Amino acid sequence: MPLADLVVIYYLWTTFSNKEFLHQVVSIATQFYELKSMDIFYFEEISAVLLQGLKLFLVLMGIYHLIIYISHYLNKDFAKLYLFIYSAFAVLGFFLGGVSSIFAKSWVWGPIFLLLSLFYVYQTKGLKKTLEQ
Repeated sequence: MPLADLVVIYYLWTTFSNKEFLHQVVSIATQFYELKSMDIFYFEEISAVLLQGLKLFLVLMGIYHLIIYISHYLNKDFAKLYLFIYSAFAVLGFFLGGVSSIFAKSWVWGPIFLLLSLFYVYQTKGLKKTLEQ
């Protein structure tokens, strides 16, 4: 389901790419490793490295899923099995993500994740029928 992949990529980018979040990560790391405040003098460079890592992860995730979807379109058996397992875990993941987002008072992401969970239930049932044939 490419729509769900795009939603997840957008969610991860908007959640983890803002400067406030990166500043919290760096401040927690400085407390954990007992660094002095002058040791995080290179905050801009650290945040740039973290953002580049996030971009690389999201692009690789998109390419990987694109390969799986193309393989499924070409009726490859491994792609059907992968998508079935992926969809089954996505049902649980999106459901728990939606419930936790609602409890965190995120009224935008919670219903979106719950709706995607229902889409993945439908997809899992359909993939199960194709695997049984």
